[in-house]
Amino acid sequence: MGTNMGVFVGCFNYDSIEHWMFDQTVRVGMASVGNAAYALANRLSFALGVTGPSFTVDTACSSSTYALSLAFNAIKNGDCDSALFAGTNLILSPFPTEDFSR
Repeated sequence: MGTNMGVFVGCFNYDSIEHWMFDQTVRVGMASVGNAAYALANRLSFALGVTGPSFTVDTACSSSTYALSLAFNAIKNGDCDSALFAGTNLILSPFPTEDFSR
């Protein structure tokens, strides 16, 4: 907490929003904010109490690699003392695969 740590997240596919937003049997408060990919890094920064740069990138298949590169460069350039890097590509629904197979 309180350190100058940067948080960099690469996020491409995620479909949990279908579960939390559109299935009325499980709908809970804050589902739209909780499923906002743009805020992934910011929520981690807030939870950890760190003060460095914090952002999520989506460059399709290269999202995780690009986030890692940004984290490395941020340390190298002195923007932060350390960095937390994460990557995610979660596909739970069969619909994207069905679409691409047509």
